[in-house]
Amino acid sequence: MTNDRKTSPGSRFAHINVDHLAGLAERIAAGEYIEGPELAEKLRGHGSRPIPEPILAHICRHLDGTVKKPKGRKPWSALDRSRHDMIIGGLYRRYLTYLKGRERRYGHHAGWTVGDYSPGETAARLVARHFYYGEESWRSVQNIASRK
Repeated sequence: MTNDRKTSPGSRFAHINVDHLAGLAERIAAGEYIEGPELAEKLRGHGSRPIPEPILAHICRHLDGTVKKPKGRKPWSALDRSRHDMIIGGLYRRYLTYLKGRERRYGHHAGWTVGDYSPGETAARLVARHFYYGEESWRSVQNIASRK
């Protein structure tokens, strides 16, 4: 049985011809910012093959410092956003259940919170104060909870 694979002794999967720079030229052409570590990882995986011209030009601009990093926060991944919304929504529902039960038993929903708010608003304010961007963002907490 002959082995037609073009493997080098150091690489188990050298016979698989993977283009590590696939899609990178399109992202550069679209104007997307590519982080340095991601660029380095793609280049390491590319090996000693020639680098396409658009990618080489981008690397030169990146090293010159003419590629500007976008301002603002980096957006969350879909998984992180989903996890965050799940936690906020769960805490809101937990507080809301507690406050409604307290209102049913004692006639008022909470004696330890300040303000004449409904149980829903109080629960949202508690979650926003402790786990979100402050009590002023209680509407955002209600929107997140109603979305899930």
